[in-house]
Amino acid sequence: MESRKNQNETRAKIIAAAGSLFAERGYDAVSIRDIVLKADVSLGTVNYHFRNKEGLYRETLTAACESTALNRSQIAELGQLPAQTALTIYIREFIKLGGSPQNWSWEMLLLRREYALPGPFFKEIFGTCSRAELAFLAEQIGCLAGVEPQSPDVEFAAATLFSQLNMLALDKNLMSQVIPDLIEYTGTHPDWLTEKLLRQLNSIVKA
Repeated sequence: MESRKNQNETRAKIIAAAGSLFAERGYDAVSIRDIVLKADVSLGTVNYHFRNKEGLYRETLTAACESTALNRSQIAELGQLPAQTALTIYIREFIKLGGSPQNWSWEMLLLRREYALPGPFFKEIFGTCSRAELAFLAEQIGCLAGVEPQSPDVEFAAATLFSQLNMLALDKNLMSQVIPDLIEYTGTHPDWLTEKLLRQLNSIVKA
């Protein structure tokens, strides 16, 4: 029987293999046999760890979502800072994501596919993974604007910021072809975009 360490390594290998295939072809076009061959494991091993294709896809997509999300310790650390500072750091770090798709991990490629062509589990899994991050954004925006975080306007502002940053990270290559000068300027002047987004948040909440 595999040790816990070996089991974790096997799971990670299967998820990485599945993630690259799902990112390239989509959920429906990938079979368990494709994954077995790419991961170089047996069908029984895949079934043991994930039960079926849906179970494997759910865990793969969850891993992809978590790869770009703030973890609890990061949220707690940022939460100790003044709201303006916390949001500024958050936006700056998000702007650094993306880059050329040729250098992307399978996680980023899978997320971009799911954003463009949402699969049957995307809404559920992405919603679960982003819940803590959206709550953090709402808390910081509410504090900055002097409004309750549970306010619909604040929640809308948090969702708007989160969506815009994800689109910027995942579609930066396309955007660089449409508006190359702006994307280049944003890359070299992240504070400019940060200030623009913060002003936009204030206008949404105080409208």
